[in-house]
Amino acid sequence: MKTIAAILTLCTCLGSAREVELKSIAFNVVEDQRIFQRAEQDKRSCVWTDSVADASKLLGSFGIANKKLAMKEGQVLAVFLTEPIHEDLTAIVFNSSMSETFADFADSGLRVKMSAPAEGKKYTHLTAVVFTPAQAVKTIGIRRMVEDAVSEKFSAEAK
Repeated sequence: MKTIAAILTLCTCLGSAREVELKSIAFNVVEDQRIFQRAEQDKRSCVWTDSVADASKLLGSFGIANKKLAMKEGQVLAVFLTEPIHEDLTAIVFNSSMSETFADFADSGLRVKMSAPAEGKKYTHLTAVVFTPAQAVKTIGIRRMVEDAVSEKFSAEAK
């Protein structure tokens, strides 16, 4: 009896599940600094505003000044801060099933040797972009590569 109840519950849950619907959002890069130094303890991955009045102040807080910012009402300015620095922003995506906006990052293939950052600092890839969200933004998530993950092609003959 418990097994039947569990199966019926599972079928009910699966029947009401929605498909994931992803929509790519166009964006314009305002600033791209692959080797940006910030405080070592700074854990932020994205700082954003939907206020045109605050946009220049946000850029200024990262030392980005005198930019002709073409941000309009209803748009978002987002500053992404990623480590490692070899990852690049490839897309901004809206998941309509979950009403979430997130940025996709992927390995650029670039490798550089650098001196150590200043005391108490770390290197970060800073990318500032402007985009028009699909709906009001609550937060902006980040999807990245899984470091040191293993992908294996199966071959029955090799076994």
